Amino acid sequence: MLLTPIQACQDYLQEASPANLASLLAQLPPSHVITVVQHNEIQYSTLRALIPHTLHCKPLQCKLQQDNQWAAQQFSMVDWVAYQRAFRKHPRAHRISIAKLSHSLWNTNKQNHRYHGETSLCPSCRLITEDVTHIFTCTQPDVVEARTSALAIFKTIMRKSTPPSLHDSIFSGLDQWFTDPTLPDYLAPTAGSLLPQLQCITKAFQAQSSIGWEGMFRGLIATYWTDAYCHTYESPSGKKHPTPSTISKLSRQWSTQLITQLWQFRKSVWAYRNAVVHG
Repeated sequence: MLLTPIQACQDYLQEASPANLASLLAQLPPSHVITVVQHNEIQYSTLRALIPHTLHCKPLQCKLQQDNQWAAQQFSMVDWVAYQRAFRKHPRAHRISIAKLSHSLWNTNKQNHRYHGETSLCPSCRLITEDVTHIFTCTQPDVVEARTSALAIFKTIMRKSTPPSLHDSIFSGLDQWFTDPTLPDYLAPTAGSLLPQLQCITKAFQAQSSIGWEGMFRGLIATYWTDAYCHTYESPSGKKHPTPSTISKLSRQWSTQLITQLWQFRKSVWAYRNAVVHG
């Protein structure tokens, strides 16, 4: 008995696979018009994105949770929409390097030692095993100077578009991580405040601490940062305060810029390390 197109497509989307797709096609007349329905809604122009998402989203989520030692709640805290916007702003040829940067797939000496038997020590200080965390926390004076310079540029760029209290909170968390990446608890500058806008910042700070501050350098920012932006936004002096929809649009632009600049800072640190190794 042949299924109706809607029934067949619903069955396919419940358990999408190449084998199931072949079974779906076999059950439909070759000239029949197929209507794809997901969550009781007819899908029109999003099939190219819908099918890969259905096939790969859940396994990818499990992989990311495993690699980052997250629970499902921590995964849901990440602003994946902002991440996607920032990722798509880069040319296709650059996205592979961005993906490696985002998932810490750098060829550190720890990896060289594991796969090639080379020294695992940091090429700058030559005292500690070089993993991704050490690249950002190496205390060799030249490394510290280069990192501090890149961080100052990052802070200056973000200060132009970020409300002051939000800017201070983000870089307070990053500075605490630089000082000691193993800190069990991070203290938000706004902790204890009863002001609603500052409580939003504290909530975002705590969410980022749960995700991981090192993850922030990879573009994995908490969704609550954009909410905090909306609550702390101040219109420029002499200008009319924008509407909520305009502020929401500005918050999306800001979160995209934040991720892009985080990647740029991370690339600067990695480039300096490679200059030490390769000259």
